[in-house]
Amino acid sequence: MISQFLAATDQSGLIPEKTFEFTSKERIFQKRFEAFEPIQQPPMLGYADYLSGSDFSKVLPKDLLASTVECFQAAKAYVDKLMALSQTIDAKYLAVSGEELSRLAKVTIGNSVYVQKLRQKLETAASGAKVSGEVEYDMDVHNQLCTVKIT
Repeated sequence: MISQFLAATDQSGLIPEKTFEFTSKERIFQKRFEAFEPIQQPPMLGYADYLSGSDFSKVLPKDLLASTVECFQAAKAYVDKLMALSQTIDAKYLAVSGEELSRLAKVTIGNSVYVQKLRQKLETAASGAKVSGEVEYDMDVHNQLCTVKIT
C-alpha cells in the first residue's frame, strides 16, 4: 500500500528522479539482492522483471489512488479488529502490543489523509500538468513504516 502511494506521488511528478554519478539503478538493484544469489529456488528476480513489475505508468492516477485508498482502509479495518480482539487477551500472550497497533493505525490514518491531499492536488491541476509540492518521509510514528507527507 505504501508502495502504491509512492508510485502515485512519483507519477504526479512530486518525487524528483534521482541520478547517480557513480552508479546506476540497475547496479543498485544488483547489489541489494546480491546476498540472495546462492538461493536456487525460486530463481532470482532479474532487473528487467523488477522494472516491468514496478512500472505504474500505464495505470491511471485516479485508479492508482483509489487502489491506494482501499489498501489503507483495509489495513485500518484490520488494525481496528486486532485492537478490539487484543482487549480480550492477556497482554503477555499478545503477538503484537497495543502500542504497536496504535502506531500502525496512526500510519494508516496519516497516509490516508495525505492520499486525499494528493488526490485534491491532482484534481486542481490541469490534465497532464505536473503537481506542485514536496514529499517528505516521516518515520517518527513507526520505525518501519513511513508516513508520506505532501506539502
